[in-house]
Amino acid sequence: MKSYIYILLLLTTLSNFTIAQIPSIYSNLSYNKDKKLVLEAKGKTLIAETGDEELDLNDFIPKITATGFSLLLEFGKKVNGTLLIGMIPYQQGKFMMPIWHKTTIPIINGVCSPDMLQMYSPKYDLNEWTKNKISLFGYRIVSDSNLIVKDGRFVLKYDNEFSLDTFITEGPFVNNLSSRSVVISFKTSEDCLPNVVINGKSFKSPQKGKKHEINITGLIASQNYQYKINVGSFPWSGNFQTAPQNGSKEKFTFAYLTDCRSGMGGNERSIYGTNNYVIKKCMALAYHNQSKFIQFTGDFIDGYSVKSNNHLLELANFKNSISPFAAYFPVYTGVGNHELIGYKFLEETVNYGYYVDKFPFETESTEAIFASEFVNPSTELISEDYSNCDPDTTKIDFPSYQRTVYSYQYGNVAVICLNTEYWYASALAWHPETSGNPHGYIMDNQLKWFDNEVQKFEKDPTVQHIMVTLHTPLFPNGGHKSDCMWYKGDNNVRCIVAGKPVEKGIIQRRDELLDIMVNKSKKTTMILVGDEHNYSRMKISENMERYPENYPFPKLKLSRDIYQITNGAAGAPYYAQEKLPWSNMVEKFTTQFALVLVDVAGNEVNLRVLNPETMEEIDNKKIK
Repeated sequence: MKSYIYILLLLTTLSNFTIAQIPSIYSNLSYNKDKKLVLEAKGKTLIAETGDEELDLNDFIPKITATGFSLLLEFGKKVNGTLLIGMIPYQQGKFMMPIWHKTTIPIINGVCSPDMLQMYSPKYDLNEWTKNKISLFGYRIVSDSNLIVKDGRFVLKYDNEFSLDTFITEGPFVNNLSSRSVVISFKTSEDCLPNVVINGKSFKSPQKGKKHEINITGLIASQNYQYKINVGSFPWSGNFQTAPQNGSKEKFTFAYLTDCRSGMGGNERSIYGTNNYVIKKCMALAYHNQSKFIQFTGDFIDGYSVKSNNHLLELANFKNSISPFAAYFPVYTGVGNHELIGYKFLEETVNYGYYVDKFPFETESTEAIFASEFVNPSTELISEDYSNCDPDTTKIDFPSYQRTVYSYQYGNVAVICLNTEYWYASALAWHPETSGNPHGYIMDNQLKWFDNEVQKFEKDPTVQHIMVTLHTPLFPNGGHKSDCMWYKGDNNVRCIVAGKPVEKGIIQRRDELLDIMVNKSKKTTMILVGDEHNYSRMKISENMERYPENYPFPKLKLSRDIYQITNGAAGAPYYAQEKLPWSNMVEKFTTQFALVLVDVAGNEVNLRVLNPETMEEIDNKKIK
């Protein structure tokens, strides 16, 4: 019996040292004798960084213990700083945001014990906690260096003593809205089997756990619905309006923005990875302009993470910023370059080092973590497997596209979201040793899917307008002239698979995208992009300069004009306008924070752009 147990323990121990197989689509990667991932580059052997200095989400989720009227919060032992607590006045308004108490509680070696009875005497008991016997609280962790690291919340009961309750730690979010259905998603503090009740009908979570996506069906178009989530004893609730029937010419507004990673100025402008201050203002402005949905295409966080739990900490802060409002209308998300989680190899001649998408792709990649953390529509596009560049068609080599490339329809508008950061290798354009995909390049299978999707909507009589969104501009104007789909006019930049460059360069691929949207489509109305931390409205026209000198490949003829709308002004540090061949086509440019509002009324499309800090109108243009 003892030998049997020993063998089991030995097998378990050995399994902990299992290393991931290197995908065949990479090059010059291997493991050394210590089982560390290494890159052979320019005669040097570079060892992958461990990311030991990166913060870990698990350290900032407290174990909470209630004994009598004392409360103990235990974080990771390395956590030191200050804890703030605020009641969330859920009976006085619809948005779940804490009002912080003036008391600061020291966190020493991960432990703190707030005196809740003293803090929430009747003078400060805005939820009538002692009367209602339960209240929702927010907490905030501020480091010794005065960086806000994490916001969270908990539910505390009060009945002769304190006791804890299962609660929603993240969300709820309204997702994948249609005229007949919606998905309500959220996370809970404990494994449970919650349900959502709408009009007296109960919809259960498909499985017990902490992560929940509950599909609500059988709804009626253009109707307002209240929903209640049964989790613990706290009355979680929200509401949403279903989409109109496909093809409806009912007037509506949607919002667009990108790039809200942490900004300058301190405090809530940088809550470890994200600009909470500007996001909340944008979300509130979108809500009060009656936006039916928001398209948010990338760079939510600082990213470029090595450890997944560090990446998840930043994503949790972003989702906490949008959640008070996203409980009422959907926020569709796209991938930006800062959502990268990968292996990093430092080399003094390479700014920021080499990054490659992390593997195993099915669990650790940028794409896998994004799909796990954000609920977007699914699609039949699987991956870049079985394309012309696939080195081995007998197995799955590439990461998945699920929930990062998709389309959806609202009324008479179809939105197509592309992924310009698929299988992203950050330094590839200058240091191709690793293989990978450069910033902004759309690979073959995604291009083919996009062409088919546009043609599908072209033939669909219920669609009058197609909006295409992707993180990377086709034509950069401020901050990214060295990359995006230009790379200073260097068409040699392209995807490299297993050490072999693909046939088409970045400018050729840009033209193929333009051909689909302009020459092969009459309905594509706007190209919504980000990446550059500013707002610009630019007319793409046949008359504009868009090629480098002595460009040896055929030049695309454009049959009509189309607008590229760049809005990377949701809080990331600004970029000024730069001189480029097409600068004379830029009709509007600003470094102010900006929220794009698109008003659709039948055949007409109008663009409004507002500053979320000042409410100043930045732009107003009839597009169609």
